[in-house]
Amino acid sequence: MLIPVVYPNGSHDLVKDFYLSYLISSGKIDKFKRDCGWVDINSDNIREKKQPRHYSGPERRLAKMGDEEAASESHTTSHQIEPIIFEPF
Repeated sequence: MLIPVVYPNGSHDLVKDFYLSYLISSGKIDKFKRDCGWVDINSDNIREKKQPRHYSGPERRLAKMGDEEAASESHTTSHQIEPIIFEPF
């Protein structure tokens, strides 16, 4: 699918849909066309330009562990994996 875009110098082009996200995030286009009309990258709210949200609350994934175990787990920087050895029958 080809999507109409407008570059900062005012020139128009048609780009493949998978390339649009790159053009938006790198600031290489000013506008692109949706079914409902033209979208201005600088003034319209678009998904690709939103900043990711960082969760700053407590770690909830460790809630099922005991408090002491969860506290020590959240401060651990590396995890060790214990090998499982299967013995033949």
